[in-house]
Amino acid sequence: MKLWGWNKIKNMDSICLLNAAEIYDKLKKMFQEEKEELIIVSPFIDKIDNIEDIDELIKILSSSSAQISFFVKKPEPHQGGDIKKIEDIKKILEKVIFYEIENLHAKAYISKDYSIVSSYNFQKHVPERNIELGIFFNNNDYKELYNKINNEIKKLKDSFESPPDKTAIVSTEDMQTLTKKGDDAIDRKDYTEAFRCYSKAAENGYADGQYNLGYCYYAGEGTAKDLAKAVELFSKAADQGHDRAQRHLGNCYNNGEGVPQDKAKAVCWYTKAAEQGNADAQFNLGFCYSNGKGVLQDKAKAVYWYTKAAEQGDEEAKKNLGILKSEGNM
Repeated sequence: MKLWGWNKIKNMDSICLLNAAEIYDKLKKMFQEEKEELIIVSPFIDKIDNIEDIDELIKILSSSSAQISFFVKKPEPHQGGDIKKIEDIKKILEKVIFYEIENLHAKAYISKDYSIVSSYNFQKHVPERNIELGIFFNNNDYKELYNKINNEIKKLKDSFESPPDKTAIVSTEDMQTLTKKGDDAIDRKDYTEAFRCYSKAAENGYADGQYNLGYCYYAGEGTAKDLAKAVELFSKAADQGHDRAQRHLGNCYNNGEGVPQDKAKAVCWYTKAAEQGNADAQFNLGFCYSNGKGVLQDKAKAVYWYTKAAEQGDEEAKKNLGILKSEGNM
């Protein structure tokens, strides 16, 4: 039996013809072994060969460490079940990028080394009698065929009206949950997991995620230390009014970490954070005014900011207030 479109492919003698059960077995193995990228093409999310339900699909997808591109036929408004299934996978599996295509036919599962395909004409209707059949081949052995399939994948991407949403997390509540997962990972010293969680939240513009990711780069936790990257992320969060990011950005300017040293900019960021009640920034600002660092010396303002920090329990601020008092500044 000829599969749709294969009659133009030469030298197919060593290509394996698979039924649905065999595709399922090969598919699981591909997902377990592939480390880089997997591509799934399937018109209906709940009709992937021999996979019984959405929970089993999520389990199989979760078993892979690869980035997954999932091409599905765009559900109609009345197909609420399919829409929900896509959203469920997006929430659970952040590594899956969905492309919802208006006109999609046939099925394909593609890894770096192997492909399982029922047609390379992905956007032409496949005769019903061929739906449960597919071929399995080594991409290196059949480079011409593999290139034809990649061209079809490119057509699918081109038919997608706008760039796919690579960040399944969209709501503030989702980002808060993700950041909390990162905090919990820090508590158990799983810095790699924390970095992953904070990265996803930061990609969505969430200030807490940006600040925490910046600190990962600052401290070299879960990633290589990169002070310039830390400053970039602190700045994004600080511009959104994040007081800890503002205070830490002030520290970077004060100490010349990731940016040229600039005491005046340090005072500027300390002020923004201090005015929001950040005790550390209030202490730092008191120190700047007391010693004329980045600003004209002003003992009265030093007393004011040290007092603000001391009222929040800052012991060093209390000590410095005592010194200023002994010098007759209070």
